[in-house]
Amino acid sequence: MIRNMGDVLAICPPYVITESEIDALVDGIRSALDGAAAANSRVGGWHEFQH
Repeated sequence: MIRNMGDVLAICPPYVITESEIDALVDGIRSALDGAAAANSRVGGWHEFQH
């Protein structure tokens, strides 16, 4: 489970997660954040979405 808590991203993996599954989880989050940052730079900033 992953949830947004203000400016914090809380990650709650299961206790039985393997190291390779953790790597995949972190890679997926990194990819999603990189994609959001790239989209943000194309539209001129997050302030456009706040209105």
